[in-house]
Amino acid sequence: MTLAAIKETARTCLYAFRMKVERLFSGNAVAANLTRLMERREWSQSELSRKSGVSQTHIGAIIRGETECSVEIAAKLAEPFGKTAWHLFIVDLPSDLLHSEDLTKLFATYLEASPVKRHLIDAAADLARSTE
Repeated sequence: MTLAAIKETARTCLYAFRMKVERLFSGNAVAANLTRLMERREWSQSELSRKSGVSQTHIGAIIRGETECSVEIAAKLAEPFGKTAWHLFIVDLPSDLLHSEDLTKLFATYLEASPVKRHLIDAAADLARSTE
């Protein structure tokens, strides 16, 4: 294989990897989840700004997809809703889970579980997926 072919293969693989990562942690997910949380509470960007300490300009830019949202900013934005930053980064998070405490409880339970109990939770998830 020539050096040019190796570089092209590496470039293609890197591009494919970057696209998968962007899909998992999409700024669009932050904008969509943040918008749904604001709508549910009937909060404006200025209200969220007052409650989070993030400028209204920055919030608007995140929602419009004009800027990336760091984990630190996501944490500040999520806190007034009683959520954590990771809630905002989940792509295609169903609205009922976004507004419920179930996902947070499940995550906390998984983190606190022993390896054996994590295996049981994983098995239950596999079973639920296989019966759909």
